[in-house]
Amino acid sequence: MPGKSVLTGIWNTVKSIKAAVTLILLIAAAVTVDVLLLAKRWDPDITSTGGLPAGIHSNRWFQALVLLLLVNLSACTADSLARRLRARKINMRGLGSAVFHAGLIIILAGTLLSGNFRVLGTIKLVQGEAKQIPYREITSRDAARPGGPHFSLILKEQRVENDEWGDIKEIYSAIVLSDSSLAGSEQELAEQEKVTYRGLYMFPSSYGYAVSLDVEGPGETPAGRLSIPMETTEYGEGIKAYHRDSFKMDFLPYNFSFKFYPDLGQESADGGRLINRSQALGNPGLLISVQDKGNYVTEKIIRPGESIAAGDYRVVFRAAKPWTQLSSVYDPGVKPVFAGILFSMTGISVLALYSKPN
Repeated sequence: MPGKSVLTGIWNTVKSIKAAVTLILLIAAAVTVDVLLLAKRWDPDITSTGGLPAGIHSNRWFQALVLLLLVNLSACTADSLARRLRARKINMRGLGSAVFHAGLIIILAGTLLSGNFRVLGTIKLVQGEAKQIPYREITSRDAARPGGPHFSLILKEQRVENDEWGDIKEIYSAIVLSDSSLAGSEQELAEQEKVTYRGLYMFPSSYGYAVSLDVEGPGETPAGRLSIPMETTEYGEGIKAYHRDSFKMDFLPYNFSFKFYPDLGQESADGGRLINRSQALGNPGLLISVQDKGNYVTEKIIRPGESIAAGDYRVVFRAAKPWTQLSSVYDPGVKPVFAGILFSMTGISVLALYSKPN
């Protein structure tokens, strides 16, 4: 029958070993080229904030190749099992082969899940301030996805460990995670150590300081209280600058620029430019520049408790607090890939144990 012969031809193509080899070679070539070009796309300013260079794994054409290979391997495995069952030739070698191919299928399925649903993000925590994290939004590519559940993160303390020369050796962040269904659990994390919550992996990736400001209006009436995280720029080994440029307060008609010095000093005993004597909080100072529509208004360096006037308003520097930025990764394909690797290794072990001697 013509219809049957067409279906047979399609089935033979789908389960073709040649098709499998061709697809594997195409995927291997694409991944190899992508890895070789990775260094050219790698941007430390992006990766330090939690992002990753865009690779081929999220490209539709690459996912189409993986999907075709997934279908091909599934057809090959099903066809091989069916023939062995009909011939009643089920043995340990056949079982090992089936388990190995099942592992490959699970790995490919996990790769497709990662390419389509992996989400990267960042969470900035200021010491002592609780932050509510919308779980569905941070684990979905649809940023507007509403609804709970929510969980909270608090940076309880940031501890700095110095080396014998006084430079920063390691920074530890004591982070408390809690939600409505569990009591707060505290973990102390060094850089790249992770905390997990329902498949969401979070790890410290960068650090800095935030300044607390009070704004007072005419007659010293409170106008607002702000906690402003400074941006951290690293110029060399251990040399960092903390700043925030062109910052706008909703209730003031000015633009502000900030430079924060954790341990303020001067280049020489008789003056000179302002410097950081160390990265730890010692003698904090905040240089505030005020502009009005691009025109200079005033500039002043102040210490905690001191203020700068901006028109009829007064900006008071209250305190400085450390912040920790967490890079977050939600990847539903990780567990299937690891499960697939376990299956494949099991299949290979069975094949090796029951292989025929030469």
